[in-house]
Amino acid sequence: MKMKMFHISLSNSYLSEILYLWVFRLIYLIKNKDFSEIKFHLGKKEASKRAGKELHSAWIVEVENHHKEPSILKAIIRAFGKGFALLAIWEILWIIFTWTGFYYLVKRAVRYIEHHKQGIADEYIGYLNAFAFLLTFIFSTICHNQLHIQCTKVGIRVRSGLMVLIYRKLLTLNTLTNGMGNIVNLISNDCNRIAEVCVNLHYCWSSLLEAIVVCVLAYIEIENSSLPAIGFILLLFIPLQVYLAIKTSSLTLKSTKNIKERVHLMSEILTVIKLIKFYAWERYFEDKVNHIRAKEINKIKQVIFSRCESLIIVFVAPMISTLFSLVLYYAIEKKAMSPAITFTILSIFNSLRYPLSMLPTAIRSIGDAYVSIRKIDKFFVLPETFNSEIENYEISRDAEGREVQDVSIFMSKAKFRYDNDTPLKLGYLNLVIRRGDKIAVVGEIATCVNLMDALLGQLILESGTAYLNGKVGFISQQPWIVKGSLRENITVSYLIEHFPIAYHILTKAQVESVNISSDYPFYYESDTNHYLFSAQEYLKAIHNYQILTILLVNIHYLNNNQVLYQLQHNLYQHHLLP
Repeated sequence: MKMKMFHISLSNSYLSEILYLWVFRLIYLIKNKDFSEIKFHLGKKEASKRAGKELHSAWIVEVENHHKEPSILKAIIRAFGKGFALLAIWEILWIIFTWTGFYYLVKRAVRYIEHHKQGIADEYIGYLNAFAFLLTFIFSTICHNQLHIQCTKVGIRVRSGLMVLIYRKLLTLNTLTNGMGNIVNLISNDCNRIAEVCVNLHYCWSSLLEAIVVCVLAYIEIENSSLPAIGFILLLFIPLQVYLAIKTSSLTLKSTKNIKERVHLMSEILTVIKLIKFYAWERYFEDKVNHIRAKEINKIKQVIFSRCESLIIVFVAPMISTLFSLVLYYAIEKKAMSPAITFTILSIFNSLRYPLSMLPTAIRSIGDAYVSIRKIDKFFVLPETFNSEIENYEISRDAEGREVQDVSIFMSKAKFRYDNDTPLKLGYLNLVIRRGDKIAVVGEIATCVNLMDALLGQLILESGTAYLNGKVGFISQQPWIVKGSLRENITVSYLIEHFPIAYHILTKAQVESVNISSDYPFYYESDTNHYLFSAQEYLKAIHNYQILTILLVNIHYLNNNQVLYQLQHNLYQHHLLP
C-alpha cells in the first residue's frame, strides 16, 4: 500500500504567508501523523535553481561591464536589490504603528484616566483607546514578522545563488589554492554572513531613524528639558554602540583568521594522518593545534566581552535619559511632571532599547559581510581552465552515424606551463592516440601527473599544436581502507588467495627494493615445490593467469634507459601493453 504524503508549503497563499496560517496545519499533522510523511516545499522564488540563474546572469553582466575588477556585491544588488529595497516599506509601517502606540495612544490613555476620575470623559473613549492599542500591536507585529521572514527569504536566495556560482567556478578552476578547506569556508561561513546581512541591513538605517524620532518626540513633550537626554543619545550612546560594533567585527575577523589557520592545519593533519601515526608525531601536532585553538578562544572571549559592553548600554541608556529629563524638567519648570507627561516620557525612552540593540547587530553584520564579499571576489577572479588553448572538436560522423575521425588525441611540439609566473612544466610533446588505444605511461610520477593535467586542461598550451576529439572523462585513483589486516589492505586478499606466486614476487620486489630487469631471478617457496622465475617468465605467468595488473614502476629502481627499453619490450611481447 502506497504511503500517503502530506504537503506543506511556506508560500501557499499570500494571506497564509502573512498570518502564518500554515503553522496550524503543520501542528495538526505533527500531532496526528508520522513526521516522515510530511513534505515541505519552498516557493518558486526560493528555489536554488532560479536563484542561481538570476545571480549568474547578473554576474555575467557585471563581468562584461567591469572586466578588470568585477564585484559580486553589484551582481547581488542587480539580481535581488530591487525586491530587497521594497521591503523597507514593512519597516516604515512598523515604525508608524509602534510609535503610534508608544507615544500617541499612551498619552491619550493617561489623559483619559485623569479625565475619567474628574468625571468629564465618556467610557466609550476608553474602549476605543484599548481597541486602538490592540490594532497597533497586531499590525506592528505583522509588519515586523513580515520584514524578518521576507529578508530571510532574500538571504536564502542570495546564499543559494552564491553556492551555485562557487560550485560552477570550482569546476573550472585552473588550480585550487589552499585546498578544499578554503572552499568549505566560503560556503559554510562567508555565504552565511552575506545571507545574515540581508536579514539585519534594514535595521541599520531604521535604528538611526528611530533614535531621531525619540529625540524629536522628547523635545515636543518637555522642550529644553530633553536636551541633555538628546545629547546623551546622539553624542554618546549611538557613537559608543557604533564603536563597539566595529570593534566586535574586527575581533570577529581576527578570530576567523585563527579558525582558518586551524581548519587548514586540521586538513593537512587528516591528509597525512597515517604518517603522523606511523612516526608517532601526535604530541607535536597536538601542541600545534592547541596553540592555534588557544589564540582562537582568546579572540572569542574578547568578542563576548565587547558584546556584553554593548548590552549594558542598551539597558543603561533609557534609565539615564529618563533621569536627566525628569530632574531638569523639575529644575526648569519648578513643578512636578503630570502623569501624562511622565508616562509618555518613560514610554518614549524605554522604546530606545530596541534601536540601540539592533544597531550594533546590523553594523557587525555589514562588517562581516564586507570581508566575506572581498574573499568571494578574489575567488571568482581566479584563472580558469578554459584558457588552456587546447582545441576540442566534436566527433565527426558520417550519414550512418559511424565515427570518421580516428585520432582521439593529437599533440605536435606541444609546450605546456601552469601560468605566466611558473616555469616550463611539460615540453615538446609529440603524441598521437587513436580511438580504442590502451595506453600506459611509464616514467616519473610528476611527469605522468603533468601529462594528465595537460589533457584535462589544467596546463596552458604555450606553443605547438594540441587538440582532442570528443569529451574527456577522468577517474582519479582514491585510496581506501577495507576491514581486515594490514597485509590484506596492502596486497588485497584476492591476490593472496588465488595467485600466491604473483603475490610473493610482488612483495619480494617491494621489500628488497630490487632493480627490475629482464633477467632478475625471483624465488618462491611453498610447502611442496620450489620455483625460480625470471622477469620474463613472471610476465608470462601473469598473462597466462589472465590477471589484469597495473605495474607501478618507479624510475629510480631502473639502472639506465636500456633497462627501461627492455622492460617495455617485454610488456609488449607478452601482450600486456597494446
